[in-house]
Order: sequence, then structure tokens, then C-alpha cells
Amino acid sequence: MRDKILFFVLSALAALTLSPLIAGVAVWVGTLAGMTSGALIILFGSTTAGVFAAFMTLASLAASLFFSKSK
Repeated sequence: MRDKILFFVLSALAALTLSPLIAGVAVWVGTLAGMTSGALIILFGSTTAGVFAAFMTLASLAASLFFSKSK
């Protein structure tokens, strides 16, 4: 049980670290494309949330594969 908790904590920390970085790249590309500041704020928020959700979904799938009990 402790392994599962540690796995999810590390997955959440990795997702929280990588999500803003990936969203920052999206905002940088948006500034090169000439987007307004309001659109960039929306782009950053939605990209961060989407990437975080994707990473946590992948973490839950990996956890179900690695921690499943084989019969």
C-alpha cells in the first residue's frame, strides 16, 4: 500500500512540474504567433490543466498495470 501512495505522490509531483513547462512552451509559441495577452492566459491555463490530467491518467494506468494482483 505504501508503494502505491508513493507512486501517486511522485506522479503528481512530476505532473505538477512538467505541466507548466509544457504550457510555457505553448505560450511562447503563441507569442510568436501574435496572440493577445488574454488569449495567452487562457492558453496557459487550459494547456496546464490538460497536460496535468493527461499525466495523471497515464500514472493511473501505469499503477493499475504495475500494482495489479496476478491470479
